[in-house]
Amino acid sequence: MRFPRKTFVLGGLVSAAAALIIFQSSAPPPPSDPDFDFTQDPPIAEKYWVKKLAEPNDQYNMLMKIQYLPDDRLEELPVLNIHYADGDESYVAFHDDGEAGDSIAGDFIYSAYIMQDIESFRTGISDLLRSSG
Repeated sequence: MRFPRKTFVLGGLVSAAAALIIFQSSAPPPPSDPDFDFTQDPPIAEKYWVKKLAEPNDQYNMLMKIQYLPDDRLEELPVLNIHYADGDESYVAFHDDGEAGDSIAGDFIYSAYIMQDIESFRTGISDLLRSSG
C-alpha cells in the first residue's frame, strides 16, 4: 500500500514525537563521568526527527536525531547511549561527533542510525500518543 507524501510526513512527525516521549522517559546508562546523574537530571531535548533512509541496509533503515538545549555536561559527551526498546536492555549510541549520521560535531544534535519496522514504529507512536494525551 502506498501512502501519499503528506501522510508519510505527518506520520513521520507523529513518530518522532512519540520517540521523544520514549527517550525522555527512558533513562540512559550512566555517563562515564560519575558527577553527571542523567537519570535524575537529564539534558532537555528541544527538537527531534526521524527520517526513513532512501537506501536502507540490513543494519538500519532510519536516521534519528535529537537536538538538546545547550548543556555544559554534553560538551564532554560526544556519544550518548540511550535506552531504546521497552523491556529490553538495548541501547543506541547517539553521536554528536560528526560520525554515524551526525553532520556537525559539538552542535548538541545527536544522531543515530536505527533499525525499526516502519509500520510497527508508527503504530507504537500513535498508541503512545493516544495513551499519554
